Amino acid sequence: MPACAVCVKSLSGVTGGFGRVTPVGAIKETIMAKGQDLTTGPISGHFRTLAIPMAIGMVFTTLYNVVDTFYAGMLTTDAQAGLAVSF
Repeated sequence: MPACAVCVKSLSGVTGGFGRVTPVGAIKETIMAKGQDLTTGPISGHFRTLAIPMAIGMVFTTLYNVVDTFYAGMLTTDAQAGLAVSF
């Protein structure tokens, strides 16, 4: 059995029209399997659940950009200007 057929079989209950597997249905099934229903419960808890990982990702992205700009500035000011334009 090909790998894609295994995926389709594992998502057998998540089909859209004409028997196609829908990405939204697959995501919903994954969330519901973990017991994380974002449509019920306090909004502050859901906000923290989503905001904290995003904030951590933004910190690492900012740190990457600062270090990248520092080393590009050691090369030439033109390289540093190129990075500044891309931000």
